[in-house]
Amino acid sequence: MSTITNKLFNRQTVFNIRFVLCFLLIATIILITLRSLQDVSAATLFTSPETIITGASGVKELSIADLNNDQYEDIVAANYSSETIDVYINQSSTNATWNKTTVRSNIQDITTILTADLDNDSDLDIISADTGSFAINWDVNLDGSGSNWAVRTVTSTAGAIRSMCAGDLNKDGYVDIVAADDSRDRIFYLKNNYQNSNSWESISIYEDADNPMSIFCSDIDHDGDIDVVSASQNSGTIHWHENVNGNGLEWNTFQVTDSVPFVNKIYVSDINNNSYFDIISTSPASSTVNWHKNVNGNGQTWESTTIYSNLPYTTDLVVGDLDHDGDQDILSGSNQSKNVIWIENNLPIETEWTVHEIGPTIDYPGSIQLIDVENDGDNDVIIGSRSDSKIKIAKNIFSQTSYNAISDIVNSTTIGNISVMLGQVFVSNNNLFRADNSVLVSVYDPNRNTNSNNIDVIPAENVVINNLNTNLSTNILLTETNVNSNLFIGEFLVDKDYSSNNITANDFDRIEVIYKKSQSIGIQAHTNTNQEYVIVDGSKPIISNLYPDENIKDVISDYTFQAIIEDSIIGLGPNLETVTSNIKFVIDGHSFQPNLKYLGYGKWQASLTISLSEDIHTWKLLSLDVLGNTAQSNMLTLEVDRTPPYFVPSGSDKARTGDTVINSTIAQSSNRKSIRLGFDDIIDGESVNEDGSDFKAFLNNVEIEIESAEWFNSSTTNKHIFLTLKDELPPDATPTIKLVGSIKDDAGNTSNFDKTVVSDGIKPSIQFTLSGTNNEARIITNDKLIVEVISDEEIINPNISSVVIQTLDSNNTLTATSISPSSFSTISPNTRWKWEYSFGNLSNHGRLYNASLQLQDFSGNFVLINNPDLTDNFNSTLFEVDTIIHSGSLELDTSPKPYSYINIDYSVETDEYTNDSHSKIQITESLIDGISMTIQTHNNKLFTISPPKNGWELGRHKVKVMVQDDAGNTDFFETDFNVSSEPLFTINLKPGFNLISLPANPSNPDINSVVPLGHPVNLIMTYDPTNGGSWLVSERNPQTNQFEGGITQIDASKAYLLRTNSFESLQVDLRKIFLHDGNLPTTISLYKGWNFVPVINISDQYISTEGVLANEYFKSINPTSILGVNQSNNLSPIDRNSKLLYGKGYLVYLDDDDILVPPK
Repeated sequence: MSTITNKLFNRQTVFNIRFVLCFLLIATIILITLRSLQDVSAATLFTSPETIITGASGVKELSIADLNNDQYEDIVAANYSSETIDVYINQSSTNATWNKTTVRSNIQDITTILTADLDNDSDLDIISADTGSFAINWDVNLDGSGSNWAVRTVTSTAGAIRSMCAGDLNKDGYVDIVAADDSRDRIFYLKNNYQNSNSWESISIYEDADNPMSIFCSDIDHDGDIDVVSASQNSGTIHWHENVNGNGLEWNTFQVTDSVPFVNKIYVSDINNNSYFDIISTSPASSTVNWHKNVNGNGQTWESTTIYSNLPYTTDLVVGDLDHDGDQDILSGSNQSKNVIWIENNLPIETEWTVHEIGPTIDYPGSIQLIDVENDGDNDVIIGSRSDSKIKIAKNIFSQTSYNAISDIVNSTTIGNISVMLGQVFVSNNNLFRADNSVLVSVYDPNRNTNSNNIDVIPAENVVINNLNTNLSTNILLTETNVNSNLFIGEFLVDKDYSSNNITANDFDRIEVIYKKSQSIGIQAHTNTNQEYVIVDGSKPIISNLYPDENIKDVISDYTFQAIIEDSIIGLGPNLETVTSNIKFVIDGHSFQPNLKYLGYGKWQASLTISLSEDIHTWKLLSLDVLGNTAQSNMLTLEVDRTPPYFVPSGSDKARTGDTVINSTIAQSSNRKSIRLGFDDIIDGESVNEDGSDFKAFLNNVEIEIESAEWFNSSTTNKHIFLTLKDELPPDATPTIKLVGSIKDDAGNTSNFDKTVVSDGIKPSIQFTLSGTNNEARIITNDKLIVEVISDEEIINPNISSVVIQTLDSNNTLTATSISPSSFSTISPNTRWKWEYSFGNLSNHGRLYNASLQLQDFSGNFVLINNPDLTDNFNSTLFEVDTIIHSGSLELDTSPKPYSYINIDYSVETDEYTNDSHSKIQITESLIDGISMTIQTHNNKLFTISPPKNGWELGRHKVKVMVQDDAGNTDFFETDFNVSSEPLFTINLKPGFNLISLPANPSNPDINSVVPLGHPVNLIMTYDPTNGGSWLVSERNPQTNQFEGGITQIDASKAYLLRTNSFESLQVDLRKIFLHDGNLPTTISLYKGWNFVPVINISDQYISTEGVLANEYFKSINPTSILGVNQSNNLSPIDRNSKLLYGKGYLVYLDDDDILVPPK
């Protein structure tokens, strides 16, 4: 194995003849090699096109641009068939993968696209035209990622645009768009007014183009502005249009040629390296590619030459330096011959051009572009097919190898007529921009050329890549560069992560390549330095000792930037020139070469002294090693500021009264003691005297006292100082503030004198009054509403339409109405006004409204009166309109009886409309049969008329009441009711003692009325639990037949024991107890111990003997025991789920005093 050499990227050919005795054999190889590789520099410049994107759906046009600013070029495709614009993001340079994003779809008949930065946000946008809408649209690259897009219309009346180009035609710093309109035979440009109004202005360039098919923007006459070149297909004419004054407003048109039949493509470039821009054109009719030489560089004299005349139906045209020889070559395609060619420019011989075909047949190569997909410094070719919906790449292999093809192949390991080469000595393992992590493997083997008509391959199993340190291995396939070239190439990538065509390797690993000619013969590849492996080094240069090392702001403009860069492994370059090119100070996006000093051991000191303008500058250091491993420092800012701070003279930051700071944010709080002073720069807070002595304040030439000054350190407040005055300012005050101290900005510049007139920032103080027919609680009216406004300062022109009446729906959403005031009057000029409304004629008789009013003083301060608060009636701007009273109703459960209560229900007034807060009704007069009656209510909704002491007379009675609601509406309610007799309540008795009770009080509670003369009951007893308990007894006197004793009345408050000697029942005329809304419930006081408890009925229904469940009846108390009389006339316990019968009495024992509330 030969000795390892560490001379990096030395392109000098090294001839290491390992076997002197084989000299004659090597000479023979040289002769064979020279013959077979006589055109290797051209014929093998490009690999055969390989598909990188499928499903492009009829590529109409491609554009190449770095859409996400990652330094990798991406692809934009306008797809005719799918009617889409798609973006394919290139994820890496050396192993490009393409992530598709559809920018926009449903674009009918798309004709052309281009990419440019239209909004100056440092990322590229997409401009497109289509004949489906006759519009030019701009797809905005929203966040610079190339993944998020928003469409804007530049113009909707562009016409049938066949071609576009872009450039700053009027030198305003914004890119304009030039378009060729086939439908109106015109060339025009759209002036970009984005900076001022985000609009576009159409300006005519040429109105006599005959079927314009192609245009190009370039400086034809070398006067420093952008001109336009156009090709008219029908006339076969090419013109250029001079931008006369460089402002895009005046144009002169000159003819270049009229003899390019059916010209379809033009491209402007300096073809002969004389610094003049020439024109290349294609003619599908004559199958020619033509060069139109700009003889004197001013566009006045042209010489036309046909370069190539066998390219029928040309599809596209691109110009660029393809073979790295310093001149411009030509790339074009043909639909008829289905191929792509590149035409080699053989300067200095202007008449000598060499044509080379790229790859085999390509169906309809509709769009061709140049792209450096690998970031290796040469142009690869991207081809979009209109027919097979594929996008292909032909890679340019010029700079993928670091050796001269012929000499290195001869110098490499040779067996028979076979050569195997490694393209480099060192390789990176960083898959990053500019890092060289690919190794080119080339095999020259004529024996592999088995088919003279096709491109051959060496299968992957015959090419083995081994990591000598980790024993990992992989294989790669090699492809013949062109038909019968006998040269096979391929590349493998070195990375820290494994993939199918990578080999993983760490720093300083060694990688070898073996070409297996056969099972028994393996040929080891060599580098051009005769090294048998590639050494991996992915370490980046180390950047240290940055100065300045932080973001700073200073008054100094001449700054020296410094850093130390170190790469002790492979170094930053073999010589000072290379190192200088690999270290850059990047200031404001511009690169500067530093002064360098070598410190030894791969360490360099870089410095740059530069004079900076007064502005904010960004800077960083960028460094590469010889493999392209890239390191960069953090981006820092340096602001040069030599201007003292001054008061802001106008705009929103101008000094203003009333402003304060809330949560580090300026708030227009109308504080009458506060003044905000706005400066044009960040203030040094330490320079502000807290007592306010830096300033003096004057109002009407009279000094007013300043109590304090305060500076707040936040991004929204650091350019402001806030003064607090001793006394409040009057309305409309615009005091003058003078700077009498020394205020510094954050760079240290001092301002010693300045003054400003403070703007009035205090909102008017408004007294807003609503008045209706009832102003208690929420304002309500049944007709008239008055809005009165009083301001403490003059207001600009309130008028009859200033107040807006809105409705508030169930979702509390405000909606404006067309309700207008019936009158508007000015009470005091500019300070007091009144609006009067009439709501009496509205078809909607009840609703919640809101009154909204916005006023502006003469200083531009707005105050909005609009507070639709449902809870705060005092400050709310809500009001209710209620113009009618709905009729009440007579509420009777059954036919009234002599002692029935008569209820009149007005609960219909409760919710007349959403958020009705006025539900009360007043009865101002109540008559029954013409006689005034007392009426009771507890909620002003349900009203109760009590029966007369002796009950209602039987028959019909007429009711008449007058009512009034909160809004002032009045109404008469008339109705009648019919009183019928109440049936007697019957209590069944048995001989002996009976425990009874009355469910309601009797009409006449006298004991001799309840138990009449002649009834067989002769003894009545009850128990009084008060005062220790005692029995009350009354007996019938045999002589008078009247009851005499301790019981004189029988009522529903207790139970009784009755003794009788027969089964004759007891019938009682009851005066029922009704529990209606508004009546207090009947209660029975019970005491500790035994109680005689009745069962009371308080419903409006006829009292039956059905009864009520004990659990329900006694739910308000907790009895220990309940006893009743059973069928055998004996006392027995009553279960809680048993019924208590009306007419029966019960014994109830309690542990404590309590009150029984019988349920309804």
